[in-house]
Amino acid sequence: MSEAHTHRRTMKATISLLTVILLNILIAGCNEEDDIDEIFCNGTFKITGVTTNGVKIVKDISELYEQDGTYLITFNRQTFQGTLLSGTHIEGTWQADGKDGSFSMKFGSNTDVESSSSSLQQKIYQILINASHYSGDTNVLRLHDNKDSYIELRRI
Repeated sequence: MSEAHTHRRTMKATISLLTVILLNILIAGCNEEDDIDEIFCNGTFKITGVTTNGVKIVKDISELYEQDGTYLITFNRQTFQGTLLSGTHIEGTWQADGKDGSFSMKFGSNTDVESSSSSLQQKIYQILINASHYSGDTNVLRLHDNKDSYIELRRI
């Protein structure tokens, strides 16, 4: 066997070995699970949009921007707190699964949104209490109660 032939075989073996190593690194580095802490924890979000039954609500959306400090939700480790319209306080616990995107919120007993006269606030509250999954990332987040109804939030 010639020296050139041996050198080629050694190079092919080296390239094959490096390819296998790189593929293992890439496969091990691919994680399909969302980082829940990075997305939710210690983040304050402003509600910026509402879609119900596939229709984006535009008529009432200006209400979201009328007052500073309203329509905000802050997520901590397992709790959330927020302010909807005119100081209506919400708080409770939340859970999310980074693998399947499931999401739920349980409101505390001192949350009094149901008596609100704001139809937009009522729609937001209904989506939040029925939320079953989330989509998005650390900057823009959607909380869905079904495939056609969700609220959109932006990190501030």
